[in-house]
Amino acid sequence: TSAGSADNAESGDHLLEEAQPLPTSWIPRPEWWNKFEAPPPPPSEEQREAFLRKVDGAWGTVVERLLRDSPPNIKGDKQCVLAAVSKWGWALEYAHDTLKGDKEVVLAAVKEEGPALAYANEEAVMWSEKD
Repeated sequence: TSAGSADNAESGDHLLEEAQPLPTSWIPRPEWWNKFEAPPPPPSEEQREAFLRKVDGAWGTVVERLLRDSPPNIKGDKQCVLAAVSKWGWALEYAHDTLKGDKEVVLAAVKEEGPALAYANEEAVMWSEKD
């Protein structure tokens, strides 16, 4: 068995047996990575209605914090994000990247607060559309 162990040590096979998968949570993702991620599943009707009620009763930075602190399925829901950016354009910062490239959402945010355009997806198809 010692000869087998020596062969194993020389080939490095023992390292493969002991190796554990690397955790991916510690690897920072660059900003461009997000455009490859699919939007999250839609929220339940109860979640959507609860969020819309909160936004309806809020104003200013409270709207922004509501979207910021929401789960990904709210941040990726067009109806929820439209409600938020229509009241506080800066909330666009916390929308899912697919909605940062949605013409209707970006226009609603910019209509409410022009400089919110800074949070729009610069590589979105909407910039090449003629209408």
